[in-house]
Amino acid sequence: MSGEAALNSSHFPLSRAGEQISIVDLHLAAWLCELVILSGGSVRDSGTVAIARLEEHVGGGFALAKDVAPPQLAPVPRSMGSEGGPAPTSTATAPKSKLAVLWDALAARPSWQKVLNDLGE
Repeated sequence: MSGEAALNSSHFPLSRAGEQISIVDLHLAAWLCELVILSGGSVRDSGTVAIARLEEHVGGGFALAKDVAPPQLAPVPRSMGSEGGPAPTSTATAPKSKLAVLWDALAARPSWQKVLNDLGE
């Protein structure tokens, strides 16, 4: 599988090796972490916030595509609508960029928290 095909797949996490992190993921994480910090972000930011800071820092209307819809983890609750019938209430999260999803997947790892803990201050 080519690097582009792996990045464009809809599997989570976005690592080329699936659940097992690869050397490519580590290099990308270090590079992305430095860019987010230089943009005024923190290693403790969520992926969405970190990438938003990066996009804002680049400026000029730059924005990464928000084309990854995280899987819905809980059923959508239903409430009474104005017509007396049930109306759907969405709890799904907004689509994210692939880098935001990768950031969240890596930030959840104990190794990320141990190694990068001091950078978030």
